[in-house]
Amino acid sequence: MCNTRLLVTMGAIATLCSTGWGSIIFEEKFEGAPFKVMVDGSNVSDWGVVEDSTSPEGPHVAKFGINGGYPNNANTFLVMDKVDLSAGAGWLLAFRHHYNIEKDPEGNFGYDGLRVVGSPDDGANWHLLTPVGGYPFSYVNVFDTGGYSGESNTWALGLFDLSALQESNQVLVAFQFASDSDNSTAPPGFEGFWSVDGIRIGDRISLLPYIPEPATLSLLALGGLMALRRRR
Repeated sequence: MCNTRLLVTMGAIATLCSTGWGSIIFEEKFEGAPFKVMVDGSNVSDWGVVEDSTSPEGPHVAKFGINGGYPNNANTFLVMDKVDLSAGAGWLLAFRHHYNIEKDPEGNFGYDGLRVVGSPDDGANWHLLTPVGGYPFSYVNVFDTGGYSGESNTWALGLFDLSALQESNQVLVAFQFASDSDNSTAPPGFEGFWSVDGIRIGDRISLLPYIPEPATLSLLALGGLMALRRRR
């Protein structure tokens, strides 16, 4: 049984089936230690928490590539603290990120990239997670899967449905960044990076204040789809 509420935004009316009213179970804005994330894998020294006045969450962000660009042959993870998704349903991951990652000069695929992975069993097994609407690149060479690559040009929204993990009380979610052996196709002076801020896991109601328009409508559509799945 879920709490059903009517929500009106931008002229749209949607019925949302929520785990509760305003349930955020994970939040990290990088404004003070101890942080609720850890770095794993290679290139730990290329991570840092830095000031970035452009962040909508600001003023501090987590950044990979703090030493004049990210290194070659990286395979590194920003792992969030373990969360319990066994209570209720409809959990979502939302975050804001800004990046410049080497892609094919024609823009057909990514060479290097960032993707999100999740584990339902405290890290024993990991699975690719796909954002609402799909990754901007359907193929990133270093992963052989879809992912984020190229230039975001601004702080973009990442929004992920965590339904595949929702029955577990030992969920880990991680951001994986990987690069190949060179950046020979990148433009002169290329200094690649990936920055993230405002990482949250919550229900749709609780995340609405942090979702910029027009993505709010995607969130409403996702809520309606989840409700239909449950009714069936």
